Amino acid sequence: MKTASSQYTRGAQLVQSSALTRPLGHRRASLLLALMLIAFALSSGCDRPSAPARLRSDTLTAFMHLVAERVKADNLNPAVASRIFAYVSVAQYEALVPALPDRRSLGNQLNGLPALPELVGDRQLDWPSAQAAAISRVARHLFEASPASVAALTAFSDATLAARKAAGADQDTQTRSVVFGSAVGEAIIRWADADGFRTIHELPYSGPVGAQYWQPTGDAVSGFKPAEPHWGNLRPFVMPGAEACAVSAPEPYSEEAESTFFAQAKAVYETSKRLNDDQRTIALAWADNPGQTSSPPGHWLELVGQLMANHSLAEASEIYALASVSMADAFIACWKAKYTYSLLRPETFIRRRIDANWDPLLRTPQFPEYPSGHSVVSSAAATVLDALLGAPAFEDRTVETLGYRARRFSSFADAAAEAAQSRIYAGIHYPMAAERGLAQGRCVGARVLSQALTRRAPLQIVPRQATALARAGVSTTASAASTFALSAADDACPGALDATRCMACCAEHHSEAASRVKDVTRDCICSTAKPTGCRAQCSDYCAGKSDDRTCYSCAFRQMKPEAACFRAALDRCTDASCVEYLGCRAVCAGTPLPR
Repeated sequence: MKTASSQYTRGAQLVQSSALTRPLGHRRASLLLALMLIAFALSSGCDRPSAPARLRSDTLTAFMHLVAERVKADNLNPAVASRIFAYVSVAQYEALVPALPDRRSLGNQLNGLPALPELVGDRQLDWPSAQAAAISRVARHLFEASPASVAALTAFSDATLAARKAAGADQDTQTRSVVFGSAVGEAIIRWADADGFRTIHELPYSGPVGAQYWQPTGDAVSGFKPAEPHWGNLRPFVMPGAEACAVSAPEPYSEEAESTFFAQAKAVYETSKRLNDDQRTIALAWADNPGQTSSPPGHWLELVGQLMANHSLAEASEIYALASVSMADAFIACWKAKYTYSLLRPETFIRRRIDANWDPLLRTPQFPEYPSGHSVVSSAAATVLDALLGAPAFEDRTVETLGYRARRFSSFADAAAEAAQSRIYAGIHYPMAAERGLAQGRCVGARVLSQALTRRAPLQIVPRQATALARAGVSTTASAASTFALSAADDACPGALDATRCMACCAEHHSEAASRVKDVTRDCICSTAKPTGCRAQCSDYCAGKSDDRTCYSCAFRQMKPEAACFRAALDRCTDASCVEYLGCRAVCAGTPLPR
């Protein structure tokens, strides 16, 4: 057995050696992360490889931090950053999920993602090594245009594998682990390369012309191209399309002083004139400017990393994956709306109609206004994190690196609300863009929780989560009850713990949406040859599959024509009530919506 002292010495030598063989520009990242790796080696003991539920999350957190740092160093826009975070996070989760008996793969759940490579036989793997190999392979591909980032990622991967070997992983086990992780990484790369990014990223753009439409602000030069105008056409991860969580249209444009639109601009203007010190700090702390920070999705993932100290590798892996996927889909939904409405920014309207000399507190981003990206992305992430972590009170210490005091929040939804408000304080969004952006983000988060099912048992909520969701604007008698399976007596559906009663409760709280879905079901029954007995009674095609989840899964496989009919029809059921009702049914059944 290796002593702690020998592990520390060997771990330090390996990390320093790896770091010092890299160019000077990359030494800092490797050396800053060295202490995390050494601490991980110290905690490893001599019984490696081990189950992820007993492993610390330090190395995964450090790797995700490095990805965020490279996003900042490469000055990537937030939409591109969200895509990178999502693919890297899915890769790390899929490299670990074979070792998690209570979790399931996202293969055949996320759009376009087939079944992932499976382990052959029962030979042991060193799971952190497999995870590092998957992350490194995918991240280096996504950063391929940046040699500096590729070098930094390679250095950290090398150091991670060296630290795992120092902690007791034998060569054969580590080799198998790296081969498996790399195979997962290659599968994720093939999936990522088919999402349309390379096509839409270079498409030309010509926006609409008119008084109400967006135009470049500030110091934008002639011929300037706004950020990612076609991002809304990227393949989503969970949503069937960007319109699945569409936001309602902004207030009708008007320059009349009595109009609701003028009132929106006037609210921004008047707020800017009476900002106090705390409000200025809120605006600056949530600015998340590319190049200065890792952008809004990076801020939320850095926050996740901060909170993972007391969570296992298994828990952190799931949280990173679902939070990242929710933010990636949030950007797709948000950007589709931004370039659909192409609404002018407050800076343009206020200078035109209220005060020609007015300046916002922060520089206005160079893309259309509505809705607020910070609001949509923050709300999507918060919905997922409050569900997975129980709506905890916490401090955001990530802002300390920017010179601000840590900010305390009662839940993630509370933090999302502040992020949304920060954009009004900054002078770059109308109140409606923040308010409706939060609602759009909740829709995305609910989609992810109800359709990207990582748990083999239904996700459950406690009263505190229902309270936090209600504070965020999600009704505890409807949306909270329909997005998650229920476990507390004071929730909207007391006692509705079995699938049948849970679904009945969902239908009661979403009667209008339930009626529309029932009509869809009837149409599918009439247009397909398969009877509904399998799905309804689980008795004819799937005899012996007695529990609900297994039976429904079997039914959907056996009844492919009917399932395809349901899928096509339900994808058109996109309003908030419908999404919530379908999410409720999916979680009650413990299975994704039929594909």
